[in-house]
Amino acid sequence: MSSVANSDLKVIYLLVLLSGVVLVLVSTIEMPPMIGASLRAMGTGLISAGFVGFLIRYLQAEDRSRYIEFFALNRKRKEREYRRRKFRSDYIRIIAIALRGALEDYSTKDRLLQRVLSAKAIVELLFLNPSSPAILQRASEDKQEVRELREGLLKSVRLSHLIFEKLKQLHDDSRDKFAGVGKFEIRLLNECPHYTIFNCAVSAAGTRIADKRILWGMYTSTGMGFNNCVLEVNDKQAELFEQLQRHSDNLWTSHADDWLLRYHGSDPPKWNDELVKEIEIKCKNEQFSDFEVRRETYRTKKR
Repeated sequence: MSSVANSDLKVIYLLVLLSGVVLVLVSTIEMPPMIGASLRAMGTGLISAGFVGFLIRYLQAEDRSRYIEFFALNRKRKEREYRRRKFRSDYIRIIAIALRGALEDYSTKDRLLQRVLSAKAIVELLFLNPSSPAILQRASEDKQEVRELREGLLKSVRLSHLIFEKLKQLHDDSRDKFAGVGKFEIRLLNECPHYTIFNCAVSAAGTRIADKRILWGMYTSTGMGFNNCVLEVNDKQAELFEQLQRHSDNLWTSHADDWLLRYHGSDPPKWNDELVKEIEIKCKNEQFSDFEVRRETYRTKKR
């Protein structure tokens, strides 16, 4: 359970406790003995329930923040939890090889894009450039053909364009309805990201960030990333959290010129046609020869 939800429950338990105190005090007023006894019994029960609930939530919050949690191995559970966090987070940055699941969600679920328009949500997505030489290494590690991985990445580009079209339509339709608008941007990565990062933050009130978490997904040379385990790191693990945050920030800022879709504030969304044409030309020319593919596969096997 997130620290925001845990905080809400603690408030509820505190209110229950206070309600019990009020009932006990009311029972001291002159009234029929049976009614007074009933009020005292109800009040005592509420005080006990509120106190115990508050104490349990407090202890849970203290204990959970000290550890890195094993998030998930089951792919369906991961996808379900990723989707839940997308709908409730004010800030999201996701870095992965193809980002297929996230891109499909944003291209089909208007509510996610509406959060950018109406709730000032910030969304930053970064996936591997289909024309990057890094796909040689990743394809051999995933036991895929290079062309198969590249086609998957090109599909991610096409999904990004669907998001652009949908975001443009939503922007045009709702331009005069919302006072504040967030940001949505997709950038392309030119090197293998080493591991997936799902960085999200939730505001408790106004712009105050109350819950910051990173879902850290493993990439190994023995299988595809979405089949590997995911760890949850919160900002209480300061050194590890900051290291992952710096890695994420560095990848994002160093690819500022490689933006595919950009939507900042009240201006209409932009699509980078020049970058897409460059990708199409490189992929069409099949810049990676069969010799390069075999050499990269050989290196991976030796490791």
